[in-house]
Amino acid sequence: MNSIHSDSSRQDQATRGETFESSTVTADQLARLSRISEADLQGLIDYGVLAPAVSASEHEMFASDCIAVLLRAGRLRSELALDSHAFALSVMLLTQIIGLETEVRELRGELSTIGVAPLSRTVRDLILK
Repeated sequence: MNSIHSDSSRQDQATRGETFESSTVTADQLARLSRISEADLQGLIDYGVLAPAVSASEHEMFASDCIAVLLRAGRLRSELALDSHAFALSVMLLTQIIGLETEVRELRGELSTIGVAPLSRTVRDLILK
């Protein structure tokens, strides 16, 4: 596993939505890098919204892509004054959105390799004609 960069460079990367070199982080690192309290993190785990990627050792390890999701949800919580349940829901929905966006990108890539234009372009072309 690659080493983790300093907190400030990680937070800058997460704020810009970039991926991280390390595939997993500890719960302490996740809380610190995503700027949420350990109690909030534990609440997300208890609600079943966030699950460790690895829990075989003493320290639970989480996928590092959780950092960007938690930062975005944290901003929503601050801007909209969300309670803990709404915060958990925002984390869940953001995770689903990111997963769906990834799936759409992959499917578009597959379509382009076989020479099929993505549907959205086809519909857009029909509407503009």
